[in-house]
Amino acid sequence: MLNIIHIFICVVVGCVLLTPLVLPFWKVWARLKSHHPDIWHGKGPFDIVTLMAHGYVVKNFFEIIALAEHDEALTARDPELVKWARVSREMLRLLPQGFMGQVGCVILFLMLTYMLGGAIMEIFS
Repeated sequence: MLNIIHIFICVVVGCVLLTPLVLPFWKVWARLKSHHPDIWHGKGPFDIVTLMAHGYVVKNFFEIIALAEHDEALTARDPELVKWARVSREMLRLLPQGFMGQVGCVILFLMLTYMLGGAIMEIFS
C-alpha cells in the first residue's frame, strides 16, 4: 500500500514540476480556442487527439507561437495571446536543443521527482 501512495505522490510532484513548462502553451491553446476560432479552424484544429496524431498540427501550433509577436494585427487584436506566445517561445529556448541534453533533462526531472516524492513520504510517515 505504501508503494502505491509513493507512486501517487511522485505523479503529483511531477505534475507540479511540469506546470511552469506547460502553463504558457496551455494558455496559448486555450486563448486560441476561446477567442480566435478563425486561427483555430484555419491552422488546426488543435484538440488533443489531433495534436497527438498529426505532426503538421503541432508544427502549425509552434508556427503560431513563433510568429505571434511579429503579426501586428494579432498584437493589436489580442495582446494577451501575444504575451503568452512570447513566454512559450522563451520556454522553448530554455530547453536543451541536443539529444543528450534532452535525455539529461529527462533523467534529472525523474530523479528530482523521485527524491521530492520520497522526501514528502518521509515527512508524512
